[in-house]
Amino acid sequence: MNPDKLEIPDELRQAQREGKLVIFAGAGVSVNPPSYIPLKEQLCNEISEMLSKTDRTYRRRKNQEPEDYYQELRRREQRISEIYFFALRRSCANSSPNHLHRDIARLFNSLTDVKIVTINHDEHLTEACRTVFNEWPHQQLLIHHSYHSPTLAQYSGIMYLHGCLSQPPEHLVFDRRTEEAAYLYETMGIKLFLKNLLLRYTFVFLGCSFKDDKLVKYIEYLVETKELTKSNYIFIIESEVTTSLEQRLRKCLITPVLFKEYQVLADCLKEWADTSTKADPPQLWHPNTSLPNRSKTR
Repeated sequence: MNPDKLEIPDELRQAQREGKLVIFAGAGVSVNPPSYIPLKEQLCNEISEMLSKTDRTYRRRKNQEPEDYYQELRRREQRISEIYFFALRRSCANSSPNHLHRDIARLFNSLTDVKIVTINHDEHLTEACRTVFNEWPHQQLLIHHSYHSPTLAQYSGIMYLHGCLSQPPEHLVFDRRTEEAAYLYETMGIKLFLKNLLLRYTFVFLGCSFKDDKLVKYIEYLVETKELTKSNYIFIIESEVTTSLEQRLRKCLITPVLFKEYQVLADCLKEWADTSTKADPPQLWHPNTSLPNRSKTR
């Protein structure tokens, strides 16, 4: 594929038409204006600045990884989840969905067709879906969380794997301890759910960075390639791709779709959403509307 002009693979369009498309949204989806959701490095710095105003020993060391900083905080603070929660909520105070959130929502045929999995804490995808499908007031957008895995039968809705801001702070997954609790101890059901979802649907990973190794390890943790019969896809900027990374992704049957600039990806998603077929909202019966004549002709 030509990275200068991103094209959607035919397999993704086919999965979309069949209602088999799942969007896995990473942090990069919520960075652009007017969302401005901070990435983990920026949010960690904001927490450090906030705490060090009253005690300079809370300042984050230069080049210290966020996970290491949070681990140190846990030795001193029992309320680290609350600190993280309120720092993030403050950053989201003037935030709203951006064009990527809306274009992701527009990829789906109807409100009940929405299938999104996200590791983001903000709820802009929920707001975008409800805005795009505002003519479907009688249908409910299902919201799922990692501590209560939905059933696979006719799966639809948005799964917040790492919790969201409408939940209590202790439900957020943001550091090593909360990740271990979420994926290794408390909710093994979520691994089974995601694994089965990968087997039944076609995933598209958007807004995911591979500057660290965590996401690749997470995918390898979920996937047993001997059970997969189809490929999934990840849209990834060309500068992050290495031979080793590409080999590991392809081993998991994940095909990289390369682009050179983020604007190329944004333009491609908009065009894809613009050309997507939408179902007409069902007409609600009104008391002043005549009922159809169901009498048999004699």
